[in-house]
Amino acid sequence: VIEEEIGLKSDYTFTIVPDPADANVIINGEERSTITTIEGTEISWSVSKTGYDSQSGTYTLNADHTENVVLVQSTHTFTIVPTPNDATVVINGSERTSITAVEGTEISWSVSKTGYDTQSGTYTLNADHIENVVLVQSGHTFTIIPSPNNAHVTINGEPTTSITASPGDEIYWKVGDDTEFSYAPIAGSYVMG
Repeated sequence: VIEEEIGLKSDYTFTIVPDPADANVIINGEERSTITTIEGTEISWSVSKTGYDSQSGTYTLNADHTENVVLVQSTHTFTIVPTPNDATVVINGSERTSITAVEGTEISWSVSKTGYDTQSGTYTLNADHIENVVLVQSGHTFTIIPSPNNAHVTINGEPTTSITASPGDEIYWKVGDDTEFSYAPIAGSYVMG
């Protein structure tokens, strides 16, 4: 009765129970999971852990109170933007252009299309990420088999019988020269398809 007359306030305890249990708990700016203080005190708290979404809040202490705080694992989205845009994208074994997963997930990806060199890679998910993948058209081999087989061959000005080129490349070739045979050399061009 005397306490009420002189306005004394009771002490109460505020406790945070985090899940996962090893999460970092901060109460009123200090790392701790419990505080005992007088009635009416405003408590500020936060709970965090790497790989999880943090939580925080305030509570005005008017009685003993336990706050159960369950952290949720952080998720992020990994997206592939392929060029050409009709290329096949495979992420973690499934044909798709994006995946949302928990932080720390290892992402394996590949991008392919007929006539193009396939590209692939891995990424450890720690934030939203967009991977722009530009496929390069596959090279093709252009070969001249001369007759007679010892005839002098040049392709794009180089003495060779074979060259690798990309689709759309123009190839200039020549077989023989004016002194090698009794007939005129044969020459031409070809656009790789």
